[in-house]
Amino acid sequence: GSPAPGDVTFDGPGHSVLMMSSHRAGGVPPMVIDAGRLWVGALATALVAALTAAVGVLIATGLFDLEVLAPPGFTDSELANYAIAAAIAALLATALIHLLIISAPRPFAYFHWIIGLLIVAVTLVPFTSSATLATKLATALINLVVGIAIASLTSGTAARVIRQAGSRAPGDDSAY
Repeated sequence: GSPAPGDVTFDGPGHSVLMMSSHRAGGVPPMVIDAGRLWVGALATALVAALTAAVGVLIATGLFDLEVLAPPGFTDSELANYAIAAAIAALLATALIHLLIISAPRPFAYFHWIIGLLIVAVTLVPFTSSATLATKLATALINLVVGIAIASLTSGTAARVIRQAGSRAPGDDSAY
């Protein structure tokens, strides 16, 4: 039979068809997420986030001669560590929105709250260190800008790859 609310079925490569909520069962087609395009967008967002972090570090360290509180552990380079952490954060944001789309009743509302609170948290974390105020401010600003880039690009990509089953995807010119 037809999928029940919350069931996920597949409508071709990279497409997950799901019932978004029980009120869709009354003849409204299920929603389709183009998972392939979502994750290509995630890779592009990861690149933008990594480059944003790298530019932020270059501005802080090269232009203003400030230190930054880069995430430890990936390499010996603060710039590379920041860029890698930003890229990972972008991929995690995509995983979160993907999970919310297939499981939550109002996925974008939850995503915006979660990502907004995470941005506030990563912006405030530098102020818990014993670094100089200038270092704290530089790091907080980099975190804020990277967070906003990730949030806006991830949300925009996710909104673009969701549609009702049976309707053409935005930008789909296959019928022409």
